[in-house]
Amino acid sequence: MGAQRNKVLHDLHGRPIIAWAIEAFAGHPDIDEVVVIGNRDDLADLRLVAQKVDESIAVIEGGAERPDSERAALEHLRTRIESGTIGLVAIHDGARPLVDHHLINRVIHAVGGKNGIVGAIPVLASPPLIQLADDDVRTLGHLSLVRAQTPQAFDARLLLRAYDEARREGFVGTDTSSYVERVCGDDEKIVGVLGDDRNLKVTFKDDLARANALAIDQK
Repeated sequence: MGAQRNKVLHDLHGRPIIAWAIEAFAGHPDIDEVVVIGNRDDLADLRLVAQKVDESIAVIEGGAERPDSERAALEHLRTRIESGTIGLVAIHDGARPLVDHHLINRVIHAVGGKNGIVGAIPVLASPPLIQLADDDVRTLGHLSLVRAQTPQAFDARLLLRAYDEARREGFVGTDTSSYVERVCGDDEKIVGVLGDDRNLKVTFKDDLARANALAIDQK
């Protein structure tokens, strides 16, 4: 897809890949705020994309790895999380352009009294995989082996505490849920809800071709 350009800025039916995801969240009635995290070199381009959707969208610098970027986002929101103004944080990969309101609804409305919700697709065997307890994948039928997707949603204070403790103790997790699970009790699990096969991650040229085909129906 071209090593010199961030994949989320590649064109998908006339708009950058990340624009599709930003529009999905910014246009959702239950999402109060969108924060875009990016590499320093991409910030100017990302701001242009975000401003076309909503001028109030914050675009801030992330880190070298996904956990670093998520931590930067949480620092940006820290005061409002600690005050209780923000109660839930949903995290989404900008390289998944075809997320829609149905999937966002399933994830954010399932949180309730749970610590976190992960969108997931049943698979036979293919990394990255997460193993969820049987009672946590009841919405997935009898399959417990799944491939995690974003969006993922978490209790905001718990997520902030999880990242604060990880930084103090030098813990590096495999994904967002691993940070939260680490500070939860054994009976407080991350819950999986059914994801969406259309919600693919654009990593290679073949992914972009498939996304283009799927986007025709979603425009």
